[in-house]
Amino acid sequence: MDILAKRAADTIFISGSPRTGTTWLGEIVGSCPGIRVVFEPFHKSRTARTRALGRRYLRPEGDYPTERSVLADVLTGRAGDWGPRQVGHRLLPARLAVKSVRGNLMLEYLHRNFQCPVVFITRHPCAVVASRLKMGYPSALSELTSQGQLMEDLLGPYAQAMADAVTTVEQHAALWCAENLLALRQMTEPWQTTVFYEELFSDPRRHVDRVFEAVRLYRTASVDEGLRRVSRTARKDSAVVTGDGVLERWRKDLDRDHVRAVLSMLERFEIDTYGDGPMPRHPDLGDPSITATLSGARARPALLDRLTLPPAARRQVERAAQRAPRTIPFTMPTFCPRLFSEAFVSDAGHVFTCCHFAPFGMGSLAEKNLGEIWNGPTMRAARAMSMHRTLHCHERCTLLDEKERAWVPAPDDGTSMPYGRLRRLKLLMGELCNIACVMCDQDHSSRRQLPLDLLRRRIDWGPIDDIEFQGGEPLAMNEARKAYLYLTEQMGKKVNFLTNGTIMSVEWAERIARGSSWLYFSINGVDPRTHERISRGSRMSRVLRSIDRVRDARSRLSSPLVLVAHFTMVPGNISEAPGFPALGARLGFDRVEFGYDISAVPHFLRTHPAEASGLRRRLSEAIEASPIPVATHRLRYLGLMD
Repeated sequence: MDILAKRAADTIFISGSPRTGTTWLGEIVGSCPGIRVVFEPFHKSRTARTRALGRRYLRPEGDYPTERSVLADVLTGRAGDWGPRQVGHRLLPARLAVKSVRGNLMLEYLHRNFQCPVVFITRHPCAVVASRLKMGYPSALSELTSQGQLMEDLLGPYAQAMADAVTTVEQHAALWCAENLLALRQMTEPWQTTVFYEELFSDPRRHVDRVFEAVRLYRTASVDEGLRRVSRTARKDSAVVTGDGVLERWRKDLDRDHVRAVLSMLERFEIDTYGDGPMPRHPDLGDPSITATLSGARARPALLDRLTLPPAARRQVERAAQRAPRTIPFTMPTFCPRLFSEAFVSDAGHVFTCCHFAPFGMGSLAEKNLGEIWNGPTMRAARAMSMHRTLHCHERCTLLDEKERAWVPAPDDGTSMPYGRLRRLKLLMGELCNIACVMCDQDHSSRRQLPLDLLRRRIDWGPIDDIEFQGGEPLAMNEARKAYLYLTEQMGKKVNFLTNGTIMSVEWAERIARGSSWLYFSINGVDPRTHERISRGSRMSRVLRSIDRVRDARSRLSSPLVLVAHFTMVPGNISEAPGFPALGARLGFDRVEFGYDISAVPHFLRTHPAEASGLRRRLSEAIEASPIPVATHRLRYLGLMD
């Protein structure tokens, strides 16, 4: 079960409406070594259990056990019907990619329940309508209007517009709007990568690189060849085949009345992403000044008063704020202290507020130094959202503990903060690792590492006194080891990290005793067999030897180093969690912390209430009896502690 959960989280879900370029994008992804594409699992020609999900709306927070089971089978390749147009066919693929034109209305549900990367592609509605008319597609609008939850949550305000769609052109236009509306509102959510067909066609390498970075793929020679190929579903008279003005061919295929009908439907659905020109009108997804607004659905006029944005960006936010149904702030404060004192840098050099890649990207060290990014328009926007109760990621954050959730900005805190307030920096040094934990979704074969040269050039380390390396396994990465020595021995900083404890030499144990304030050891089972089953490639004997080496070095050097035992709960080891505080104390740790696999544990607890109840009781007893402190905030999020 744990392995299948990880496989689902690795699967790339490519979604869009029919005739928007999903097949072409799927073939590009499928041209990567080790990728196999599942083609249209929800098509009406598939098995009864999968085709039932075609164009289904699934509430992000909804409980759909049957649908969840079917989706788990689709995402792990167990649905039993791969489709007739397999791309990148491999008997034992490293990863799957699911390509569907009937999944736009379940994207956030997929993200929340499976943590799989989502790629949404869309295209000018006039081009889509023209193509559907040529193909003789019937309108499927009734498949949407018959769904009560969908009408209640999303399409209710547009019911009259759909009812007024009488002609075939109007019905296809209304279908495009209804199918794309939700995904367009989610356009700048960090978990969804949005691609516009016109931009992909005009500058394929740039936008493929953007997609590949989001889904952890690398462009190879086979991918470049795929960019030159025409999609296998393209018609012989298609503009992409004939070369007849690909992006504006719809002007020839539709008369003026038809174009006006399509654009009128866009206005009625309050969609301004496309207009009478061939290219999309949207925030540049790489422009931090515009991305700062996240997705106009969260924007509020009060927030705009605190920002300095380019005029075009400001107009977009104002329009979105006027019509978005979610302009009411959360009832509880959304103050996040990390926005005022912390930053996170990915292995690609992109800067975020925290290691959950939230609330959105702040900038890139390849283009600006950290000081500029720290007070750039995007960071200021995030702080304004925090203070105005509109920070969307706050409610479900698993990083903030009770003290941080109770934090309140000082009266003189604004959206612009002195660089000296930046005290904590987390660095994802890379994803390379020498073991493979079942719950980890990282690419442990990746050779990309955050280069020390970039850290030297782009970061003023003066005020930063809390540095955390993340991985992968930091001790397995050359750049991480070099950066550790540079920061601790040359800059006099303390650098902390979590290790799997399998490659700790005596020399490095001494370096860590001198150069770190704290060190986490990942131990994922009380029984050594459980730990080795969850942390594949690890041996408990090696971990225990590493713990002894660090403890010995700490004692010899009289180091104040704090040792923390960390246990990540998954369904396969959660029954041993109550025994972990006692194990931590026996091994000489100073503190115990718990984490959990967000893609599997909440669902496991919901579907196993008796086990959850027993686990709650046993954990409470174990923590009360523990001789060392136990961090409980994540247990509280799961309902396992009061």
